[in-house]
Amino acid sequence: MSDIRYSVWLSLAAVPGTRSLCQLIEAFDGNTDAIYKADYDECIAKGAPKGLAERLADKSLDEADKIVEFCKIRDVFLLPYDSPNYPKRLRRIPDFPVLLYGRGAFPVIDNEVAIATVGTRRYTEYGKRNAYTICNDLARGGAIVVSGMASGIDTFCHRGALDALGYTIAVLGCGIDVVYPRHNAELMEEIAGTGTVLTEYPPHTEPLGYHFPKRNRIISALSLGTLVIEGDEKSGAMITARLALEQGRDIFSLPGNIGEAGSGGTNQLIKQGARMVTSAFDILVEYECLFPTKIRTERLLYTNPAKHMKNLGTKPASSVATPIKPIINDLKGGVNGVYTLNDFPYAPHTPPPTEKTVKPKKPKNTKPTESVSSSENRDSIKQTPKPIPEGLDETERKILELVPTDRAITTDELARKGFTVSDALVALTTLEIKQLVRCLPGGQYIRNT
Repeated sequence: MSDIRYSVWLSLAAVPGTRSLCQLIEAFDGNTDAIYKADYDECIAKGAPKGLAERLADKSLDEADKIVEFCKIRDVFLLPYDSPNYPKRLRRIPDFPVLLYGRGAFPVIDNEVAIATVGTRRYTEYGKRNAYTICNDLARGGAIVVSGMASGIDTFCHRGALDALGYTIAVLGCGIDVVYPRHNAELMEEIAGTGTVLTEYPPHTEPLGYHFPKRNRIISALSLGTLVIEGDEKSGAMITARLALEQGRDIFSLPGNIGEAGSGGTNQLIKQGARMVTSAFDILVEYECLFPTKIRTERLLYTNPAKHMKNLGTKPASSVATPIKPIINDLKGGVNGVYTLNDFPYAPHTPPPTEKTVKPKKPKNTKPTESVSSSENRDSIKQTPKPIPEGLDETERKILELVPTDRAITTDELARKGFTVSDALVALTTLEIKQLVRCLPGGQYIRNT
């Protein structure tokens, strides 16, 4: 890695997102020292436009020194493109940031399931509730929530992840020392304290309108998939979706009511092939097999996802998407209307409670009565499972037959019988809604009688 001042100098030579600068870096095999030492003619020979070559001919490091000193004082880290900690996902795009400024910690993002969550500033109550709930569930399930800290949907996405004690990354369209919007000053400090605040713009850069579309390419490139929660056809969220598609990322979309503000873009994405999302589970299950140590979808089944909705100043409504309650009105929340384990954010894997058997005391001074054999007694009180109803698909029917009535069974046991964990969870959720099985603490299921 070269002198950090050279990286700052190079990043100041062109507007962030300039592809010609990235192409010049590739022409020099990523050697920043070589670019700094190169003269005007060498840069031209490597394909640099005249304007860029002229700026690179100025070798003054005065501005770079000021920025480096500012970052040291303000505890801002610098992440140049040639650093071993620079994300490979970001390095592969043709207009990668030459330098990133950051606050907080920065994870090895290439080893994480990062999901970009974006939406309009002109949000509706529907978008607000689902942005918060889905991102809360994404964070609890092990994903990193990446967004832009803008007003509206972005704000609720970050808040949902923070309330789940999860990790979230905010990518700014201004300098690292500039708070935009100003009412998100407290939110920005929370994110910097437990997650990461990133930007490619040097300190003191104001939040100009054209910065944000360029900023969006970083949000999508850091992530494996992009979820558009609410936005019309011309919103910034749709720009992020287009960039994600160009970068080869997965596209997810929350459906909206036809004809309502913010629904045109998301519904259009679904028509064009984006994966429709009604809960965080729809996203997490896509990456569960690829990141088995990171993603834990079972965590979503034991927590009241709307517990912290008070932070939004509203009460949970039936239009909130949850892992076991998509956007429908036939459930009131939780498992059969009841949340378990006292709504802890992470449910411990404890075995289900067992009933203690107490031997009956022999009554005194009573005449013996005619007794029934123990086997006959057991048969007389044996509970029979509910009959298998019509309308179940083959997987649901097979799983229902495997769930016993006298003990609990886990998804791992079902997996050993030939089912994938995701298929088993989907089937069990359906059977739970139909009240054919019950979910017990620890991710165990028992058949209803």
